[in-house]
Amino acid sequence: RLRIDAETKLFAAIAEGRAADAANRRKAIEHYAEAASLWRDLQDGFEQALCLHRIGDVYSSLGEKQKALDYYQQALALDRSVGNRANQLLALSNIGSLYSDLGEKQQALEHFSQTIPLYRAMGNRASEVSMLNTMGRLYADLGEKLKALDSYTQALSLPRAAGNDVHPYESTTLRNLNSLYKLPAVSTPVPVAVQPTPRPSPTGTQVHLMAQAGHVDSISAIAFSPDGRFVLTASGELAAILWSVEDGKEIRRFEGHEK
Repeated sequence: RLRIDAETKLFAAIAEGRAADAANRRKAIEHYAEAASLWRDLQDGFEQALCLHRIGDVYSSLGEKQKALDYYQQALALDRSVGNRANQLLALSNIGSLYSDLGEKQQALEHFSQTIPLYRAMGNRASEVSMLNTMGRLYADLGEKLKALDSYTQALSLPRAAGNDVHPYESTTLRNLNSLYKLPAVSTPVPVAVQPTPRPSPTGTQVHLMAQAGHVDSISAIAFSPDGRFVLTASGELAAILWSVEDGKEIRRFEGHEK
């Protein structure tokens, strides 16, 4: 009997939750809460957590983010207790997104970072790359360039390891890297004969940077030096350019390649 009552409340909540007006959506919250209570009495943590997730969804749609956070966190605890990885990912992603919307980026990163081992355990490389890019953007917003770089570097390594399923995300990661270090926009190339070359400092430990033009075609590949100080980019005009990560300036251009 309890199970029938729980399912009845759940179906009513789902119908009301689809309504456009706020009043009906609030009724959905009541029915989800009643259903969650019944599932708890039935000791069905899986279904109880689903109801808590949906309460969070409704509060989020109503703009009540703190209440949504509370229910997502309750759902996350239950999902962990029953070992539901898919819904753990859902809860962590929702919590991270809400914290990001509230301007609490460190809290967002704390929850987003917990999704990475879950994605890896489930073999979901595409979602892992997408999340690493999301984390990279948040680190960049916080001014933590090295952490942003680490997230983007991890994201770039996955397409080559996982095959074509994450290939579309590679261009997204490259654009994020371009934004992170503000690499020069498309410009008119300087002839090779008149381009200045970098001169090392007297100590031989620093590079003297000279202003040069950027690529005239889209970037097709990118690689960072082991110490993270330099980045080498290649593009469709069959040229490669070495940049300084610190200030985004061009250090040297390599041309004459046939492919």
